Amino acid sequence: MYLEKIDRLRRSKLAGSYLSLSSVTALNVLFPLVLIPYLIHVLGIQGYGTLAFYQYLSQFVLVLLDFGFPLYAVPEVARRGQDVRALSCFVFQVYTIKIGLFGFVAFSVAIVLLLGKTGVVASVSPELTLGFFFVTTLNSFAPTWLFQGLERNSETVLPTLVARIVTLLATFAIIRKPSDLAAAPIPYMVGALVLLFVLGWRTRKTVFISNAWSLENIRTTFNESAQVFWSRLAVVGYVTISPILVSAAAGSVGVAVYNVCEKVIGVARVPFDTFSVAAYARFSRTYGKSEARKFAKILLGFAAVAVAIIWSVTPFAGKFMPVPGLLTVPFYLSVFSIALLPIAVHGFLGTCVLLPNGRRIELGKSVIVGLLCYLCTTACFWHLVDDRILLAIISMVMVEFGVLAARIFFSIKQKLI
Repeated sequence: MYLEKIDRLRRSKLAGSYLSLSSVTALNVLFPLVLIPYLIHVLGIQGYGTLAFYQYLSQFVLVLLDFGFPLYAVPEVARRGQDVRALSCFVFQVYTIKIGLFGFVAFSVAIVLLLGKTGVVASVSPELTLGFFFVTTLNSFAPTWLFQGLERNSETVLPTLVARIVTLLATFAIIRKPSDLAAAPIPYMVGALVLLFVLGWRTRKTVFISNAWSLENIRTTFNESAQVFWSRLAVVGYVTISPILVSAAAGSVGVAVYNVCEKVIGVARVPFDTFSVAAYARFSRTYGKSEARKFAKILLGFAAVAVAIIWSVTPFAGKFMPVPGLLTVPFYLSVFSIALLPIAVHGFLGTCVLLPNGRRIELGKSVIVGLLCYLCTTACFWHLVDDRILLAIISMVMVEFGVLAARIFFSIKQKLI
């Protein structure tokens, strides 16, 4: 009876963490869907496609500045949660690395802008490039991973909501005509600044400024996080290659169509990604094979239901598309939705099976397999599929199946499931 009560308590804590993370993730994903109709109306579908293209490119910056910490730092914080000194030292090491990475990325962005100005590379918009660079920097420095590791996810819900509302209001106030495209990053920057300030303020009683500077500890933290970073970099690589491919073949309008489809799939995958993150700390403390198998099967079942719902709705969705250029979205969306099946399972296998058992290298290898699937699919179908948007989506779907196959293989090989 006593053990049952403890297990019930753990499950309720997992449920609370899941609900909090779901709220934050839903806000982050639903927020663009609220803004998209307004931005398309004001900027036009071509202007919105240009904006979306620069947002895709900014994901490279985010991954470089995050450097694997959103995954690596969570269990490290969980282990140090009861020792304020050890926790503060770790947070100091993380932000020391982040500041160094910021300097490197800022220098790289300056070089790109200089080359673009001289015509050595394709011309880029300085306003959009610099704007989203600072937006990404502010988002990266927000210590959400700290609250996840301490299982205080509920404290991030209200700040996220406030930040999104501020961004929304700022967008309505600043972006009012097509010529305001260059100012589009400003509302995002204001919202990111609000989120960083509020979360930073809430950490003041959790950590303190540490003077325990150790180059060896920083090097160790850097090397261990790098093992996760390379897999994340590969993911963002093919996530960004797709809109570049679409842009080259279908222009800004094609990027807008692709972006809308991706945002909808982003909403559909929220429950699966959030569950994996919420259960991360739990599986890091106590890992069980039978429990992992059970959750993987449940997630796959829910994913099948989600795909069925999307397929049943998309035939009628075209009637509600306010912009003629988006009338093809339902078709592409039905194809993209198939990716939810592998996404639901491989996210859990990577976060709650491989990572808690120290299999960071296998995690990276699985992403490389996904990248190879992307390249092979694109190469094989390049002359068979003239529709580049469809080709990019098919390649992305095959990525997810490749990652799933690799993670199942590594999990079975290591006898983790």
